[in-house]
Formats: sequence, C-alpha cells, structure tokens
Amino acid sequence: MDIHFQEKIAMKSLLAVSVVVCAVVFSFSPAHAGFKQYVPIGVGTNYAEGTVGSARNSADARQSIGCGIYATSGVATLSAMCSAVDAAGSRVTCTTNEAPLVSAAQSVKGDSYVHFMFDAAKKCTEIWVDNDSSYEPKKP
Repeated sequence: MDIHFQEKIAMKSLLAVSVVVCAVVFSFSPAHAGFKQYVPIGVGTNYAEGTVGSARNSADARQSIGCGIYATSGVATLSAMCSAVDAAGSRVTCTTNEAPLVSAAQSVKGDSYVHFMFDAAKKCTEIWVDNDSSYEPKKP
C-alpha cells in the first residue's frame, strides 16, 4: 500500500472519530434558556415603568404596576387608570378616557412591561405596553 493512501485512511478515521466525540460532548451540554430581563418598578415625577412579573415576584411587599379599565353607566367611552408603586413605596397614578390609550392599557398581561407618562393633572399622556418573552412572568 502507498504511504499516502494509508495517511488518507488514517485522516478519514480520525475525522470520523472527532465528529462522533463532538456529537457526544455537545449532546450532554446544558441547555440555555432565552434572554431574560428583571425590570423592577421605577417611578418619577411624571412617569412609571417596570414589569408586572418583576413587581409581583419582588422580595419586598410594595412593588406593583398595572392598568385597569372601567366603564360608567351613561358614559359611552371606557376609561383607564394606570398605577405603580416602587420598592420605597412611592406611588403614581394617572387616568385617561382617550381610546388609543385605553386600548394600550387593555393589553397589559402578567408578563408585560408597562411604561406610562402623565401631566401635572395626573392625566395619562402615554401608555406603552410591551409583551415579550424576555420579561419575567408573574408567579402565584
């Protein structure tokens, strides 16, 4: 047998063994979950933000964030109220009856990121809701 032919066979055998070893090693590697975000509640003079799940799952008994929808007899429009409390106990609230803002408030879920802004009269001027797999879900 030619020496080059023997080297080719040896290289092919080595390659095959390497592929098998890599397959075995990687099959036992731990699985990694997707990107995760913990977003505690933050409040300011005209805004609040954070995730519902992070607030619910926080070690303190204060944090909360969310929006509620309410209707009044004889009034044709729905209204929304958003509120948040941070770890220090600072609370902010705003209300609105503007249809696009009410619609945004209605989309809040247990794993939502919520950001809302308001004016000096505590009227909501912006409600941003993001439902994303990276946000911590609410635990019981």
